[in-house]
Amino acid sequence: MAPSGVSAQNDPIIDDPESEDYNVDSVVAGFVDYMQKYSKMYATNHMMFPMGEDFQYMAANPWFKNMDKLIQYVNARRSDIRLLYSTPACYLKALHESNHTFPTKSDDFVPYASDPHSYWTGCFTSRPALKRYERVGNNMLQTCKQLDVLGWPEGADGNEGRVSALREWMGVMQHHDAVTGTEKQHVANDYALKLYKSVDKCRQVVAEGLNKLMIKQPQLREGLPLVVDRLFCENLNVSACPVTESDDSLAVTVYNPMGRTVTHTVWLPVVNKVFTVLDPLGKSIPSTIVPIPAPVLAIPGRQSKARDELVFEAVVPPVGFATYFVRQNSPQSVPTEPIVRKITASFSAKANSFDVMFDKTGQMTAIRLAGGQSVAVDQRFEYYRSLPGNNTAPQFRASGAYVFRPDGPSKPYNKTDAETPTLVQTPGLTEIHRKVNEYISQVIRVAADKDYIELDYVCGPIPVLTDGVGKEIIVRFDTNLTTNGVLYTDSNGRQLLKRERNRRPTWDMTVTEAQSGNYYPINTRLAIR
Repeated sequence: MAPSGVSAQNDPIIDDPESEDYNVDSVVAGFVDYMQKYSKMYATNHMMFPMGEDFQYMAANPWFKNMDKLIQYVNARRSDIRLLYSTPACYLKALHESNHTFPTKSDDFVPYASDPHSYWTGCFTSRPALKRYERVGNNMLQTCKQLDVLGWPEGADGNEGRVSALREWMGVMQHHDAVTGTEKQHVANDYALKLYKSVDKCRQVVAEGLNKLMIKQPQLREGLPLVVDRLFCENLNVSACPVTESDDSLAVTVYNPMGRTVTHTVWLPVVNKVFTVLDPLGKSIPSTIVPIPAPVLAIPGRQSKARDELVFEAVVPPVGFATYFVRQNSPQSVPTEPIVRKITASFSAKANSFDVMFDKTGQMTAIRLAGGQSVAVDQRFEYYRSLPGNNTAPQFRASGAYVFRPDGPSKPYNKTDAETPTLVQTPGLTEIHRKVNEYISQVIRVAADKDYIELDYVCGPIPVLTDGVGKEIIVRFDTNLTTNGVLYTDSNGRQLLKRERNRRPTWDMTVTEAQSGNYYPINTRLAIR
């Protein structure tokens, strides 16, 4: 932003003394007055002053022409002020050289509000499909960069363009109107298309890199041709993959970009029901077949013959890969049909270190720890009604892509809309398939060797045209823990920050929006205790 009188949208600086529009004196005086007030917010005599806002540099020439003149005349007329074009790095260098001791800030600035009724928390959930695709893109980028180095340690000029394409588009996706979901729909579509094309280029690097590594490690490619035609399952989020739905045997390669060994559960959409899965050493490992939930089968646009999924555990070394072999209808194959039945009574499911209790509707009710302690847990779907408005004043602010502003507390769904849930049981896995209503369904998974509960859900299309009411769908958890309104959320996926309802640690908060003023972004985790 710029002070009044110094903007490409205002009259230009006229420095011809003969001109009737000469305005250097007034512009310099106005700028100096503004900067003197501005300086009171800074601890040193170094100030960083950003110039411009969204779209204003579409007319870059008048901007820079005005700034050139502003710098020239302020520096010429004031000995106590020195203006210069700078960068964040130069600014930080100047602060460091000032030897000033700054206070430490351990909290952050979210949720941010631009007025009492405009908390910018809508972007935490806007366009969730694009948010997920951005995360998938980053996963592919890290894998692509690693295999570019591991597969071609001497370097490969031909890879740079393919890797850089995804690197650059992932950079674009970090824009504050990209991953946030605050762009127009046609722009979001274009972002997704560009990201898809750049991901596809990196897939070529990944495929070729894995082949090169396998050639160097013959013990890992026994039974495979010298060059493997690698195909990727792009639509596993809707349980579809043409490669795994054929009658052919498969070599499934799982890559781990992490610096530690990872045990990853592999889910492959399949048509048949009898399989043998072999680990990289040719040893048969446990696997099971589970049915794909009916709401997933009905997802619009899903093109797949698969009605079941083959599930097995893959152990993958750090910054490495593991290839598992899937044989269909082989002599060693043993049918692994799960028990599938409708839920009519309460029951429990066993995890590694706790049991999960459910009622007859398939709703979670409690977690019982190994020591006997029980914690009540109620998990359900609710929704906020979006507040309409004309945005002419803060009190008339409408809920939207940027601003989350509901008309009150969340509302429960009518339980009569829910269908009777289905229980799927295998020796090591329990699934509860729940259909909440016509546009929300859920799978709750409890694995016998895991210390967590997996909640997988399908939501949408959200009906807004029938009643004209916008809706924010949420998953709500209620427990009997005494938390005193305190929770913890991650900071960019790293350390946890303490959050306290209706309170900020470094300033007095006036609650003007009870819901959106206590709404926090979560990248990896939220915790209560």
